[in-house]
Amino acid sequence: MKISFLTFGKLRGPGTRTLADHYLKLLGKWPHGAVPIQIEEIELKPSPLPDKSQTQFQKAQAEESQIVLKALDGLSPSRHLILLDEAGKAQRTQDWASHIRALADRGVADLAFVIGSSCGHSTKLKSQADALWSFGPQTLPHELARIVLYEQIFRAVSILNRHPYHHEG
Repeated sequence: MKISFLTFGKLRGPGTRTLADHYLKLLGKWPHGAVPIQIEEIELKPSPLPDKSQTQFQKAQAEESQIVLKALDGLSPSRHLILLDEAGKAQRTQDWASHIRALADRGVADLAFVIGSSCGHSTKLKSQADALWSFGPQTLPHELARIVLYEQIFRAVSILNRHPYHHEG
């Protein structure tokens, strides 16, 4: 299974690129694990937001939805799309692992996670997603959300490969 991370913007905060690369490297250790995975990180350019009016906000969401859909064109038709969204379902790491296992068992070749820009996701993109997940009710900066996503996927894959990284309880 190829896991693609589609995110808007580059990691610029102190240490964020280093930390992201750390988790991406750890994820790369399982090309032949219980759920063999490959990792792909795709950084997308956010749409300009000249002002914070509702019109500009919706325009940016629509443009960014098209950017995401274009980036997804290269993935398998059997891909599974999960948007990280504040209205999404918060769940335990064990559930993330179970979900990934179920997708692998179904033969899903590509699993794509998308973190939107500060504008979030359009209603259209949400309707095309297979699932909406969240990290809980709090709002995270996009750079931190990306690090948390990478770590949670590493933790889930660790569970699937019976690696002692995750401690339940």
